[in-house]
Amino acid sequence: MNTFETFLSSKAGRKIPRVRWAVLFEVSPSFVAHLVSGLRMPSLSTAYRIEVVTDGLVPMRSWIEDVDGGSLPLIGAESVAAP
Repeated sequence: MNTFETFLSSKAGRKIPRVRWAVLFEVSPSFVAHLVSGLRMPSLSTAYRIEVVTDGLVPMRSWIEDVDGGSLPLIGAESVAAP
């Protein structure tokens, strides 16, 4: 289950019908269904709108997976080795 699907299945996500989420995200209802199923990926602007509308519960980075299928780790200054 992806982060978006988890959100829409949560108590907060179920409060609003998926058709209304589509309006809030400025996409079609069928596109919301494709996002949930993993058939489609949002553009950067749509991923940003989803992050803002969900108050960060579905962050932009949740759409990105590395080659092993897990979310990419954040790289902080402490994890970068000095030359």
